[in-house]
Amino acid sequence: ALGKNHPKTATGYQHLADTLLAKGDKDESLIEHRKALAVRANILSKDHPDTALSCARIGKLLSEKGDLVGALVAYRQALAITVGLCGEDHPDSATAHIQVGLVLAAQGDVEDAMEEVQQALQVREGILGKDHPDTARALGVIGTLHSVLGEFTEAQERHKKSLSILERKLGKKNPDVKAARQRLMMAVEKKEESIALDSF
Repeated sequence: ALGKNHPKTATGYQHLADTLLAKGDKDESLIEHRKALAVRANILSKDHPDTALSCARIGKLLSEKGDLVGALVAYRQALAITVGLCGEDHPDSATAHIQVGLVLAAQGDVEDAMEEVQQALQVREGILGKDHPDTARALGVIGTLHSVLGEFTEAQERHKKSLSILERKLGKKNPDVKAARQRLMMAVEKKEESIALDSF
């Protein structure tokens, strides 16, 4: 027997959490993820990649359940661990910033969300290049945030750039490309509506 405080025990909790989530049982999945986190924080330390992974998974589940406050705490913890381990200029840190940004946006804190995602974009452009799909995805998130702020011209520009990159890299039939095209169309419609309203 491995005992409760063993890395493989934490992995077992995580696998069980994934299975429960696949069955649609988010509450029980969250319990198992928290068990995995407790073991990892105790055995591997609070500053370990697997601990950050557990925090991020808990953040995702809490966000899906509508607990944005809890999700933000978990995602911020994952971000702090990831930045501490990898530094700011790392793809994983960029992803963690976007996760924090999305929760902030869902809470209505769009300007702080923009700061998080802009930082992620800067990292991705520097490390992955300006023509990488993940860079394009960050641009798409920024475009959506501009739309929320009523900045429709900026939104359209970001979505257009995002779509252009994704089409070149993934092909026009890719699901991400179709989603990006739809976001661009929505941004164009919002801009046209705004212009029409301003004309009255």
